[in-house]
Amino acid sequence: MNCSPCPTGAPGLTVAALATQALTVATVAATALTLRAAINGAIDGAAGTAVTGALGAAVAYAVTGVLADLSGNVMALLVDKVSVLDLNEFINRDLALLDGLEHVERTDFLDRVTIVRGAPWGIINGLWSAVSAFFGVVQLGVSLLLLGTVSPWLLLLLLFAAAPIWFDRQGQRPISRAETETAEAFRLQKHLFDTATEAGPAKEIRVAGAGAELARRQAAAWDEVALGRFRAQLASAVWRVSGWTLFTAGFVAGLAVVIQRTARGDGSPGDVVLAITVASTLRGSVQAAVGRTTDTVASQRLVEPFLWLRGYAADRRADSSDGIAPPDRLTAGITFEQVG
Repeated sequence: MNCSPCPTGAPGLTVAALATQALTVATVAATALTLRAAINGAIDGAAGTAVTGALGAAVAYAVTGVLADLSGNVMALLVDKVSVLDLNEFINRDLALLDGLEHVERTDFLDRVTIVRGAPWGIINGLWSAVSAFFGVVQLGVSLLLLGTVSPWLLLLLLFAAAPIWFDRQGQRPISRAETETAEAFRLQKHLFDTATEAGPAKEIRVAGAGAELARRQAAAWDEVALGRFRAQLASAVWRVSGWTLFTAGFVAGLAVVIQRTARGDGSPGDVVLAITVASTLRGSVQAAVGRTTDTVASQRLVEPFLWLRGYAADRRADSSDGIAPPDRLTAGITFEQVG
């Protein structure tokens, strides 16, 4: 699809955002491994190993906290810069350069314009949420590999960790459908509200005695929007609760396996600490991955109308380019032939 001119982006901020995400994955593994070394060293009487592990864990934990704040700030700055300064102008230019008036009477065009006009931030945030979700999956993989060094049975937590993500994605589908299906009713209620509250039309409404009828129609349109979107949110909540219930069951079962294994003498106290640390981090990683995946899936309701408008604008430009190009300059007057 032709995207010229496209948003320029921010290369420096992009590199910084990717670097902080990658370093966060590394610090999670470093924290768990250094804690295990510190505990095992203390129990075995290896003071040097214990001190080194404790210092390493402290540094890794501090770096993790700094990276969390830095990553969030860089990501917010990047999304704001590209969406507000680049993509917003890009969308408005595309709409303003459409030829003719046919599109302003098409409901499919107006429905998508209603969504896309406030969509630049959501589109860019959704794209970067997909990047964050990828790093979240990598972090989950590293966490599960660490758990696998304690017991291969703990690798089954991968299935339970993936459950909230899959269930949440299923729950976002009715929300996306509801946004599009209620767009026309939302536009109608906004138009009626503006008409009934602006000073210009107020005089005619009062003279005609149409205020009550306009208020009734606006309320009916708003109720249609609210009810449709509430039902979608309710269905999404059921999916999410189901996913987190499965994850909680797997989390508890995994910790029970580690404790029982250590009680039999097949593991060390450091393994218990590693398992608890990684399992706790795993929960946070899954929660972050679910949140980012939710943002990514939710942005589909914005990306689809944006791509549709991009294709529509490109087709209109192609149609207009098929006509006769105007001359560079006029050298003669206008001639009327066979005019009655």
